[in-house]
Amino acid sequence: MDKSVFSIRLKELIGKSKYPSNLKRLAEEMSGLKEGVSFNQPTLSAWTKSDSAPCPTVEKLMVLADYFDVSIDWLVGHKNKSSYKPGLYDFCKYISDIFENFSDIRFCTITKEEQTFDMYIDEYHANVEYQQRAKDTTYNAIYFSNWSPPANLRALEEYSQTGNYNYFNSRVNRFLEKYISILNMKAKGHLDSEQFDILLNSYLDALKPKQLHASIKTEGANEDLPFPS
Repeated sequence: MDKSVFSIRLKELIGKSKYPSNLKRLAEEMSGLKEGVSFNQPTLSAWTKSDSAPCPTVEKLMVLADYFDVSIDWLVGHKNKSSYKPGLYDFCKYISDIFENFSDIRFCTITKEEQTFDMYIDEYHANVEYQQRAKDTTYNAIYFSNWSPPANLRALEEYSQTGNYNYFNSRVNRFLEKYISILNMKAKGHLDSEQFDILLNSYLDALKPKQLHASIKTEGANEDLPFPS
């Protein structure tokens, strides 16, 4: 068991759980899953903060794995891939957290023509048929504008070097372009899973603070876009 990996991965899973900041409530819920196996707040906290904490028993590892829907092998560092799949709550909570933490996200509506298959029940012949038709559906959408709307002319002074160019959003858009591109390449068989992961990790690594700071000057010199110096 790699205790340092276990500590990191357990902390990650707790952060995605229903009680990311309430270890006491989380411990109480997990304690009711298997007879004779109990958890408490201090132990959960110790597992996430230090690899010097006592190892959990096999029974507790089983409960943790079942609760978070991951494999024990992944949880203790024997495998790199998690079987954890976020549910509807996790996904919507993640979206709401983004909106709360990043103010310059815009909303719009888009209309798409899509092919639908409506079920038609022929009671006389006791048949079920599907009728295909084109249907326009309007969806809510979000986007990351490359240009921030200054509240007034005075606010433009804050953008003295870049105008109202939003550097953060532009990086998000560039990442999305690259990500969508490699997704399409993988779907067409031009990339295998390992190649896809290598490219994705390289794109993500480039967004880390140190790498991002180093890339500003080189990219800014080669692109017809305003970059802060």
